Amino acid sequence: PFYHKGDCGRVLIIGGSPGMTGAVSLTATAALRAGAGMTLLGIPRSLNAVLEQKLTETMTLPLPETEDGCLNLEGEDSILDALVWADVLAVGPGIGRDNQTIELVHSILEHADLPVVLDADGLFALSKATGIVRKRKFKTILSPHLGEFSRLIKKSDGEALETECLEIVRKYARLLQSVVLLKGAPTLISGQSGEVFINPTGNAGMATAGSGDVLTGIIAGLVGQGLNLTEAAVTGAYMHGLAGDLAANELGETSMIAGDINDFLPYAFEDMYGRYRQNEE
Repeated sequence: PFYHKGDCGRVLIIGGSPGMTGAVSLTATAALRAGAGMTLLGIPRSLNAVLEQKLTETMTLPLPETEDGCLNLEGEDSILDALVWADVLAVGPGIGRDNQTIELVHSILEHADLPVVLDADGLFALSKATGIVRKRKFKTILSPHLGEFSRLIKKSDGEALETECLEIVRKYARLLQSVVLLKGAPTLISGQSGEVFINPTGNAGMATAGSGDVLTGIIAGLVGQGLNLTEAAVTGAYMHGLAGDLAANELGETSMIAGDINDFLPYAFEDMYGRYRQNEE
């Protein structure tokens, strides 16, 4: 079959702040490695030159910023225009916690008529107004680690996480009308159906800065190619862990960095497709 790059998923990523250009860079690369046809980064204007240097294959959308260099509300119209182009939106990598940025995230979630993958400080913004995701027509994937998840849920549930983790993830997938992917060992994923998936891949070497940003990009890339949100979260977690396992086998766990996961994603997908072809024969 013949494909155009626009047929393989258009991923819009909103994030970045001073000192955090690596986060959005990792996310954009991961989305492309996961098969997305095009990626567009919405970033503070002052970071544009840096990211143009870091990323060859990704387009950039320079946006208005606060005095501290974080995204502000003046960029909302440009982002809404870009949403018309996109198939999926990823919000949060390196975005920071400026009050104007938090307001911008809230507004984007209210107006985005497409699936959203929310991570990192995007989840911090959501913790100030969790009702926003319940009202969304197009649903959301939330990918917190334990600390981020604790901010989204009731204190009593947070205290019970260690003993009742599966039930609490299931509960909040329903309450928040979202797919919840709780990063950990193991990673747990639950959608609104009530099923909880336990990811079997991954290793301790993946506990490194930027690993979650890679996962966000993989999931967004898969959503952009047409997987439903639960499928994308489950498959994304599996491929993220598999790439990490392949990297650890080659490099060892101790010296792994997040970029290694991106580097080994092609081998992870080839491994998966190879096993699929064997099963078909």
